[in-house]
Amino acid sequence: MALMDLGANVCRIFSLCILLWPSLGGSAELTAYAEESPPYHYMKDGQAVGIATEILQAACLRARIGCHIQIVPWARAYALTTTTPNTLIFSIVRRADREKDFIWLSPIATETMWIYGRKDSPAISALSQLKARRIGVINGSSAIAELRNAGVRDAIIDVANSTEGNLRKLEARHLDYIVSTDTRVDAAKAKFDMRLNLVKATRLSEVTSYYAISPGSDPKLVAAIKSALAEVGSSAARDKITLKYLPAPAR
Repeated sequence: MALMDLGANVCRIFSLCILLWPSLGGSAELTAYAEESPPYHYMKDGQAVGIATEILQAACLRARIGCHIQIVPWARAYALTTTTPNTLIFSIVRRADREKDFIWLSPIATETMWIYGRKDSPAISALSQLKARRIGVINGSSAIAELRNAGVRDAIIDVANSTEGNLRKLEARHLDYIVSTDTRVDAAKAKFDMRLNLVKATRLSEVTSYYAISPGSDPKLVAAIKSALAEVGSSAARDKITLKYLPAPAR
């Protein structure tokens, strides 16, 4: 009788754990948007790939959520996610002026944004020295606000839909500088086999990018994907995915 009672208790506890796990049983659908920005999210052979893409895919699989990832221009990704329930955007820099526009889920990476130039770009040590120089940023990105807050005039800010686009403009001398990070610049140059030699003109800021979901989304969906992202992000799976795109440096 004691063994039967023990078995019954185990079954009840197991059933309760399943009920408490924030999975949606495969019935939920999530559309996620990101821009072309290797190594975090980009298209390869017709498929969305990248570090942040694979982490999201692993989280959706864990939470049994149907996840549809689309690589689109950043400004479009932002507009769609702020107006459409059950949509997610990544990687998005968390800032005070964006706080109310999204439900913030999980951090992706903390990086330093630099202003890069060619070797022959005019030397600068501060943003105030940009003056009439043209500087390239991603359309709709946080870098625009960072530059404006530093007093850089809109007239010298040029936008593109990708790091590749900005690098090509810089190479063609349509720009004097671009804003990006070491990881994104190196990945874009490698993917598109670009030989452009860059120098860091000056530091802009340190930023942390996130997964974020539209505020009108189903609360159960939000809880499920947030929990799954946290689990994947703290597991060995994240390290394995990262090393796939960013191999450890040789010792």
